[in-house]
Amino acid sequence: SRRLGIGTGLKQTMMVVRLVAMVFGLASAAAAAAQSLPLTIDERIAACEAAEDAEPERAIALAQSVLDELPPPTSTQMSGALGCRGWSHAMLGRREEARRDAYALVAQLPSLGPSAERVRLTRRAGGILHRGSDRVGAIELYARAVADAEAQGLEAERIPLLVNLGVLHSEFEEHERARVNYEQALALMERLKDHRYEAPVQFNMGLT
Repeated sequence: SRRLGIGTGLKQTMMVVRLVAMVFGLASAAAAAAQSLPLTIDERIAACEAAEDAEPERAIALAQSVLDELPPPTSTQMSGALGCRGWSHAMLGRREEARRDAYALVAQLPSLGPSAERVRLTRRAGGILHRGSDRVGAIELYARAVADAEAQGLEAERIPLLVNLGVLHSEFEEHERARVNYEQALALMERLKDHRYEAPVQFNMGLT
């Protein structure tokens, strides 16, 4: 019985040692993960946007780390994180989650004030809905962004929005409205000497 007691004690000691090693290993892994996370909020948002198409799950984790920050991030940072998380959910086919994030992003917009960033983020929310197959919601947000850009005199920002509207009207088989959007976009491109979207617009016009 004495030997049994010694053996039992050794086993218990070994179990404790293994448990400590396991806990230490988990702590080291957590520390390594924390070190691999971009340090600043803006860096995490940039990393999220870089990963949202190819690594949507990683992008969601990065966005969540921003949204969980205390004190809360700025409205612009919250909007960036919501936009990235929403797009990532849409990429994964999670339509309800994507829709919630899109409208949470829209709720942040009034605090931004008139700016090109507000127009861009409105378009971002529309893009999330479009990707998630909510075409009606997407067209409403794209139209809202166009009106905001017009009110602010932001001509360059209107070009991609008009292209987005053209695509959506084509999907609704509203080909005349799509053609009007494309022609407006082309006219702006010519005036601003910004032809980045010209090739896809000309292609799409050939299909309408």
